[in-house]
Amino acid sequence: MSIYLYPFDQFQRYFTVAKIVTGLSSLDSTQNVLEVGANAHCGLREFLPNANITFSDIEEQPLAEDVNFIRADATNLPFSDNEFDFVISTDVLEHVPVEIRKNFINECHRVAKVAFILACPIDNGETPAIEMVANETFRRLHGQDYIWLQEHQEEGLPSIESINEIIERMDVPFCRFEHGRLDWWQALIQMHFIKEAETEMRDTCAKMDEYYNRYLYHQDTGGACYRSFWVLGKDELPDSCLAAVESASAPHLAEMKVYQSMCSAIENMVYSTQTLNGLLTQHKEASQAAAQEAEHSKREAAGSKQEAEQSRQNAE
Repeated sequence: MSIYLYPFDQFQRYFTVAKIVTGLSSLDSTQNVLEVGANAHCGLREFLPNANITFSDIEEQPLAEDVNFIRADATNLPFSDNEFDFVISTDVLEHVPVEIRKNFINECHRVAKVAFILACPIDNGETPAIEMVANETFRRLHGQDYIWLQEHQEEGLPSIESINEIIERMDVPFCRFEHGRLDWWQALIQMHFIKEAETEMRDTCAKMDEYYNRYLYHQDTGGACYRSFWVLGKDELPDSCLAAVESASAPHLAEMKVYQSMCSAIENMVYSTQTLNGLLTQHKEASQAAAQEAEHSKREAAGSKQEAEQSRQNAE
């Protein structure tokens, strides 16, 4: 599958990570990579096709036989120091309890030879509220919370300050940047929640993802962002580690305005359709119940009439 056909949220993570790895690697080298908290996606293979990638997660995952997977606790990795050129963790730290996040970061950095690349949503004072709105969309359409956003609320999103403090105490070179404007992320993730409720919207959602990945991703910086990236080196980091960051520009802002308006309109339409279908179902069930009750009453009346007639005949 083309990388541009990936859901926008996965593309944001993997494409950025791939650019960082490429920027810090020799052109003719094959990199040994460990992805921590990989889940069942393993999409990183498509973005780093020439790398030798080991995937790990704290739980077993249903994966293909050709996937190199190791079940491991990221706070106690079964690897030696500097065993992998790069260790990568995207959108995992926010699911790790606050009290062991320091251990998580230290351990991932320990087994990296060149750099540990860490990415996660951040609490910048705006993200939790935006996630609550997105989760409300999911709840509105599906009748339950979205499990990952619910975990974000329970564990608490990391702040830039808290992660910087951990890294600064490690006394290692690092750089940091942000990507994924909050308003854009909100519109796109809500579209994904909508298409799960209304399958006819899947093709539209896929086209939105591809358009974003090809044309909007590179300008999706500036202002409050959803995700922060940290690159923790073992030696001084060259300027190339920031090659993934590109300045925002204006040409495609109009498209995102359309996306946002369209998502809002579609959400209301799908929710209204679900509400109408619910009312129609209730009315149908009520009508059926009334018809059954009427039939039951009719039978009872007929039975009573028959009993009365029988009694009259017996009296005669």
